[in-house]
Amino acid sequence: MTAATKAQRGAAITLQAAADAFLSSPRCENANTRRAYGGVIDKVANRLGASRRLADISDDDIGAVLEGEWGTAHGSTWNRNRAAVSAWLTWCRERQRWSAPAVPGSCERRKEHVDATKDLPKAAIERQLSRRDVPLREKTLWRMLGCR
Repeated sequence: MTAATKAQRGAAITLQAAADAFLSSPRCENANTRRAYGGVIDKVANRLGASRRLADISDDDIGAVLEGEWGTAHGSTWNRNRAAVSAWLTWCRERQRWSAPAVPGSCERRKEHVDATKDLPKAAIERQLSRRDVPLREKTLWRMLGCR
């Protein structure tokens, strides 16, 4: 099958069919990847109309869904979901040669908050647990949290 024939066949593919093809491809062979990508891609497809043709969706449509679903989410959530949609659409365009939109430039990756929280050394925790002035409730909480 030539690239032109494949592109013509892709002209009639729906969002749901494109999503199903991607999620059943070797790219999503890992069950965890398939589950994570599937949730995001299904949400995007449903928001846009799963029965709509992939070729009829614009970059701006994709951007509007991303902003609408995850526009107020933390940077890591936004980046993860944006990457899932981008991987799907890139696969459609480059591997399948289907006419597919892209994630628009306005949907850039966002800065992620770095958690600089440090674990307490075991010796420091033991000192706290052995103190007589620390209430039993606090000691119990520390033990329940696995800080032995």
